[in-house]
Amino acid sequence: MSKTLLQGQAAQPIKVGGIEAPTARAKQIFDAMCNPTNWKLPTTAFISSDPQLLREVAYALTFYCGGHEVTILDLATNTHKLRSCGYYQYVGA
Repeated sequence: MSKTLLQGQAAQPIKVGGIEAPTARAKQIFDAMCNPTNWKLPTTAFISSDPQLLREVAYALTFYCGGHEVTILDLATNTHKLRSCGYYQYVGA
């Protein structure tokens, strides 16, 4: 994922009928992580220690794939790895 994609202010999701609609930034994050030939397959991993950025990535993965997995890589630096097993996994296909 390119650094320029993630620069700037974090965009907040918009509530539409009680459901948070994805922001353009969430879609960019997901597009950068998903399999380009089939978005429903497992994603690449994202590693960061920025809590706001981790929340945004988790939101994007959960919205588009149905869930995400978190691995704590270093507790001292709060570094986490986020990825998703993919849409098929979460819908039971």
